Order: sequence, then structure tokens, then C-alpha cells
Amino acid sequence: MAEILRCQDRWGRMVILHDDTWYEKILMDHAEVPDNPSMVEEVIQDPDRQNFDALSPNGENFYRRRVLQHPYDMDYLKVVVRFAVTESSSEAIGTVVSAYSSVHYRKAGERHKWSRSTQY
Repeated sequence: MAEILRCQDRWGRMVILHDDTWYEKILMDHAEVPDNPSMVEEVIQDPDRQNFDALSPNGENFYRRRVLQHPYDMDYLKVVVRFAVTESSSEAIGTVVSAYSSVHYRKAGERHKWSRSTQY
């Protein structure tokens, strides 16, 4: 499982995207996402909104609009991340588990964590 992306979110937490998740999950299941992992990095580093996941207590969802290409350019690119503390670090490290377009910036049950402005 090779890393194809390693970046920090806006709080300085490390987030990793593995090649099997990218090629075998995201690109296979979500044709609207182009083969450009830097889009995922952009959403993680500079989201419009961030929510706590509805199903996973260690999950957070990052949203950013106008990242995808037409006709999805008005949708959000939603990046789903699971955080865990590893044996080698006392800090939580995130792993991207999915990325896809979303018309809305939250799914039922998600709780707001942060947003760029109050317009959301």
C-alpha cells in the first residue's frame, strides 16, 4: 500500500491517501473525479466546510466547491477521512477512505465542525 499523497489539514494533522484507495475505490466508483490527487489535497488543506462523520466516531468529511470539472463544478468535492492514533505517533493521522461529488455539504447525521463563513 503505497502513499500517493501526504498533506496536512488546516489544523496541522497529517492525512494520507493510499494508491489502492485512489485507484481501486475513488477512481473506479466515482467517474466524476479526474485522476488528479492534488484536488483531494486542495480540499483537505483548504476546505469550505468540515463536518464530523455521521457513522464513524473517528471520521471527518471535508467539502470544497468548484474543484471538479463541468458539469460537477457547482457540486462539492467531499473527501472522507478517518483519523487514528498510531503506535509510532501520539498524534492522530488521517487516512482518506473516499472522495466524490456531493450536491450538499452534509449528509443526514453529520455534525458541523468548521466552515469558511457563516453562509453555510
